[in-house]
Amino acid sequence: MLYKLEFYCHKTHISLFEEILGEEHIGVSTFEQKGNPDQWNIEALFDFSPNLQVLNYLFKEEAEKQGIEAPYLSLSLVPEIDWLSENRKAFPPLTIGDFYVYGSHHEGSIPQDKISFKIDAATAFGTGQHATTQGCLLALEKLKQEEYAPLNPLDLGCGTGILGMAIARLFNINVVMSDCDIEAVEKATFNVVENDLSPKVTCYLSGGFQSETLKSKAPYDLVTANILADPLIQLAPEMYQYVNKGGIVILSGLLATQAEAVREAYQTFSFKEIDRYPIDEWMTLVLMKTQ
Repeated sequence: MLYKLEFYCHKTHISLFEEILGEEHIGVSTFEQKGNPDQWNIEALFDFSPNLQVLNYLFKEEAEKQGIEAPYLSLSLVPEIDWLSENRKAFPPLTIGDFYVYGSHHEGSIPQDKISFKIDAATAFGTGQHATTQGCLLALEKLKQEEYAPLNPLDLGCGTGILGMAIARLFNINVVMSDCDIEAVEKATFNVVENDLSPKVTCYLSGGFQSETLKSKAPYDLVTANILADPLIQLAPEMYQYVNKGGIVILSGLLATQAEAVREAYQTFSFKEIDRYPIDEWMTLVLMKTQ
């Protein structure tokens, strides 16, 4: 059971009153009051009910010393939250073109006419909620519609593994995935097993193409890289080295304002833009290596 002590004071007085709270609380948050940057809202959480009478006395005593007005203290019980219900609200099932992504909390039916994945929200990136992931999925779907048939694909910076799994299901092919974060590799591997794609999809720990295993499996004819603009630009020469002629790279994780810088970096290494997917302020680029 948690209790919240709340009060307002001038921003210059926050430290005075925080000191009175001591160290018995489990956390303090401070917020600037909207429309009044000098007035701040302070909230302290306790795992017991603090003595409001004593706190009021101490606050008034300190206020009198400083010649300021003592803040009004409000104490309330923090309502218990059904986190499973909140998670359901935050991550409802999502339809993206021919794909359907849902969490383990989902209790409804799974559409039989979609490629479905069970992926729970995690610290690893990629549950289908973000525009960059959606752009990549739509780009993959269009490649399939255009009868592009990759033989050796790579999902670079795989996060939860959603793109690698999408490639495996969409093109019925074995896929290599990688990420520089061990936690992402573990989560992606877990998701591969959960979605019955082991050993069709294999995930390795690698920053970019640093892994000798990734290098040995090159050249790739399809690469998805949903990371960030600057790392994508830095990867351009390695993409040229490890993607074969006619190979396609799907680049995302970049803002629309960053798209030209990324495109130009890859154009230097013989990649030609063949498609793009703007969603909100984000952009997904599809490029082909021409030589």
